[in-house]
Amino acid sequence: DGALLRLLPKVRTMISERQDYLHRCAACSIANFCQWCPADAWLESGRLDEPINYFCNVAHERVQAIEKESNVSSV
Repeated sequence: DGALLRLLPKVRTMISERQDYLHRCAACSIANFCQWCPADAWLESGRLDEPINYFCNVAHERVQAIEKESNVSSV
């Protein structure tokens, strides 16, 4: 319990300097459609700020599906 209470504030103040993350994930216009999170990045790569291509692909597919559905609904 105490360890978690000490860890959370530290994690919340962490800022990435990794350029790949900053240019991709942090600047992504469709990030709300992505399920990427630091925990998943850690499990996949051992880094909290590693972009994961799979999540990018899923986010883009979701946006395309929504756009397609939106075009069908407005006809």
